Amino acid sequence: MTITTERVALALNVTTNQTDLFAGLTFVTGSIPTRPPVPILTGIVIEGRGDHMLLSAFDYDNASIYRVAGAGHGKAIVSGKLLKDLIKDLDKGCAIHMSINGGGKVEVTGDGVTYSLAQLPVDEYPNLPELADPQRITILDRPGLDRLGDVLVAASKDDTLPALCGANMEVTNGSLSFTATDRYRLAMWEPEARVVGDMRFTIARSTLSLALKSFGKLKDAAMQIDVDGDLIRFSDDTRTIIGRRQDGEYPRIRSLFPAEYSTVAVMNSAELTKGIKQVAKVAERNTPVRISIQSDTATLEAGQGEDAQATKTITAAVIGDPMTTAFNPGYLLDGIAAVGGTLVELSLTASSKPGVLRDPSRPDMRWLQMPVRLAG
Repeated sequence: MTITTERVALALNVTTNQTDLFAGLTFVTGSIPTRPPVPILTGIVIEGRGDHMLLSAFDYDNASIYRVAGAGHGKAIVSGKLLKDLIKDLDKGCAIHMSINGGGKVEVTGDGVTYSLAQLPVDEYPNLPELADPQRITILDRPGLDRLGDVLVAASKDDTLPALCGANMEVTNGSLSFTATDRYRLAMWEPEARVVGDMRFTIARSTLSLALKSFGKLKDAAMQIDVDGDLIRFSDDTRTIIGRRQDGEYPRIRSLFPAEYSTVAVMNSAELTKGIKQVAKVAERNTPVRISIQSDTATLEAGQGEDAQATKTITAAVIGDPMTTAFNPGYLLDGIAAVGGTLVELSLTASSKPGVLRDPSRPDMRWLQMPVRLAG
């Protein structure tokens, strides 16, 4: 469902209930910046649309809009976080009425209490972005949202590399993929979805994080993704988040995944995770965990020389040549968690080349990990 944001009459007079209003306020206040560049952005817009209400907030990067059950007309802007805090402590489900009182303040009445809140100037609030001709990309359920969140883990947090500070959504020959990288690791998810045409769109980390946080809490999530030019929209019948394309040209990195491997080892994910955590306890900051793969084992090692050392060997089903490589333990643990599954497959071409993790039963998610060069 598309939620429009055309202007309405200014004299606010609306009725709703505490449960729906608080849910809406919780959603839209996610777009209120911690340090707003201008005071008006501390506000949320309240609009009566006849048979429903709209709440909205905008921080110049992301807009959040929520359709609230209710009735009435008019428009006003008040402090979003203050209103949320006031509504939170009212009886759940109680009726709430909001209108403009004789002093020009927004009067909020419910559960036997009346609050009078200062209005912020409506004409100073920026117009919300709107998609004029949206293209539907896909609809993600709760597992899909979790997968997309796993991809975002690999996105860069380095603001000097803005193109990498997000996830790239790409449609090639009708196939959809999401990728993220910080140059040390690369996550790619290829959901089973068919999309018409070809396109590339880099979703900013802030926008995608907000969408995943907002929709990921829903048990029966069905988040629609639409794009139009430099705008992207995440929505369902009640909630909408609109963001802009991340600056910079996202690199074409799909070719980094090797076409074939020299060594493939399949291990129990829980055993591998436990072993990495155990041996990494003796690893100094930024030092790797070594993995030596033999015919039916994988030996994990950390530390060297006169420093503390640790070794653990776990069972592995191995195809190919024996090989030793090394990885950042934190990044490796992120990758194992991202691909999920009871088993994890580690595929290698050479000790000095990236390794690729995946769940053998779910090949739609892959995690490429750059190795740490071994001394000597």
